[in-house]
Amino acid sequence: MKALEPISIAGVVVPNRVVRTAHSTHFGAGGIDASLIDYHVERARGGVGLTILEIAGVHPTCPSSICNFDDSIIDGYAQLMAAVRPHGMRMFQQLWHAGHNGVPLGGGTPWSSCDLPSPVLGVVPIAMSKAQIDEVVAAFAAAARRCKEGGIDGVELHASHGYLPQQFMSRMLNRREDEYGGSFENRMRFTVEVLSAIREEVGSDYPVGVRLSPEIVEGGMTPEETAQAARYLEERGLIDFLDVSMGGYFAFPNMIGGMFEPAGYELPTSAPVTAAVKVPRIVTGRFRTLEEVSQVISEGTADLVGMTRAHIADAAIVRKTREGRQAEIRPCIACNQGCVGMLLGPERRMGCTVNPYIGREGELHDEKLPQPDRRRRVLLNPLMQVLASVASV
Repeated sequence: MKALEPISIAGVVVPNRVVRTAHSTHFGAGGIDASLIDYHVERARGGVGLTILEIAGVHPTCPSSICNFDDSIIDGYAQLMAAVRPHGMRMFQQLWHAGHNGVPLGGGTPWSSCDLPSPVLGVVPIAMSKAQIDEVVAAFAAAARRCKEGGIDGVELHASHGYLPQQFMSRMLNRREDEYGGSFENRMRFTVEVLSAIREEVGSDYPVGVRLSPEIVEGGMTPEETAQAARYLEERGLIDFLDVSMGGYFAFPNMIGGMFEPAGYELPTSAPVTAAVKVPRIVTGRFRTLEEVSQVISEGTADLVGMTRAHIADAAIVRKTREGRQAEIRPCIACNQGCVGMLLGPERRMGCTVNPYIGREGELHDEKLPQPDRRRRVLLNPLMQVLASVASV
């Protein structure tokens, strides 16, 4: 099965092609805490090949649930890696600045490529000066250095979903008239400077990648323009892998497709981008089984495939598949009520409609459930039988 074959990314051997792309949990509370470690350890035990850790804000103008602002984060990374390393799972850290979509630490005005307001906040941002650009570029490089020192296996620049690098790359989001705006080369300048600074900081033997996405909105980056950006970065030796998503805050439903979307719903816009480069490529889009992953790889569209929400629903998909226990896999129903809805609710922590263990993996999982002292027979009424059969589809 293609999904179970190993692959090397800049010398880092990933044991299989199953990826958990970066996704917010809000377990970290600004750092790496026990619940975040337990959450990832459970997926490592389940056999995932590569996890890309949720967004790490690199500068105080854009805090996140993991704040990589100073060296205090290094010990947390070391603890996380010591816990997951025995299980073979590789971990990269996604480095992030939201630009006009984020609120600075302690309040204040967001920084962006220009003064175009965010579709989320509606706040007019500061058009970054050259000094501010240089400050953020240096912050990305320093954050990458902390990842390496903490034992993280690689880093990914989040340059998609309308965040700061894409605010420079996209002609829709960039109205500058200096060397960072106008032509394609000028709009790519910020991202090139960030990746160049990261590469200089961590060296040539440390995996550095980028996440890109067509914006799927009139005037935004098309798949063809996104492919041009990917090729531009690869030709300059700045990336060791490419991760392709879709959408942004002007097309939010495309980022995390609901249950009405089929498996691989992003492939029509991702395939033109992945076809433009030779480095290992990651795609995502509601994949639920290793058979679906293997098909995408066999077709040549990608080299690794994201099964992110699927592994929120069931941490042991890879292990259960290897053991021939596919019927025991708890399926993701793509309702987005726990993995997205609970992040926006009062608790501000990720959950899952079908997996009650989320955020409590250190206390409880399937293997820790109390076992009955004897077998019993359970009678299901007809409605429950119908629901059970639908859930297994």
